[in-house]
Amino acid sequence: SKRISRSVQRGMVATPPTDAEKRALAAMEAEVAFKDSGMQIRKQADQMMSGGRPFPLSMVVGQDAIKQALLLSTVNNRMGGVVISGRKGTAKSVMARALHQLLPPIEVIKGSPFNIDPAGEFGIDDFLRADLDNGGVPLSERETEVIQAPFVQVPLNVMEDRLIGSADLEESVKTGKSVFSPGLLAKAHRGVLYVDDINLLDEETANILLNVVTEGKVVVEREGISLTYPCRP
Repeated sequence: SKRISRSVQRGMVATPPTDAEKRALAAMEAEVAFKDSGMQIRKQADQMMSGGRPFPLSMVVGQDAIKQALLLSTVNNRMGGVVISGRKGTAKSVMARALHQLLPPIEVIKGSPFNIDPAGEFGIDDFLRADLDNGGVPLSERETEVIQAPFVQVPLNVMEDRLIGSADLEESVKTGKSVFSPGLLAKAHRGVLYVDDINLLDEETANILLNVVTEGKVVVEREGISLTYPCRP
């Protein structure tokens, strides 16, 4: 009895927690886990709303015909694109960005500003064609890289030189010859080209986009530059 009393006085004896204490501890742990998960969900939602993380296509309620058309266009890019008509709030931009997330990475010739396929399946640009004609390294032997499929949005006030490309004046002065600076259409090749409110584009820009969709290429004739490059978004 003396030993027990001494141990109790020194704090050496610990009683096991009761059932009520166990339930209280479990409730506290569950509350902490719930708060953590809630914060993670809110963070993901904020990313989706801010454009940092696109909303999944499968989470868009309804719009089955549009979603099917978008998926078919990814399977066969020769469809010529999809025109979505709807008032504000019909998830047009959301579905376009969600579709982009479903696209697999693409393999391109390293350093190509036109996303040229190593096999040349979708066509090649005039710069590369001239290099091959002059005895350059064959496509099959060139170094390649894998990149994410591009997503390019065309702004309403876009200028022609920004859309199709133009001469880089600074580099042209340095080198003494015309240097081409690719535009938005060059970057959109083999990816997604998104045009919001296409009916508000000026006639010249709309015609350029329609020609690209129809022919699958861009022809540049300006500022001493004559160039053709593929564009099959």
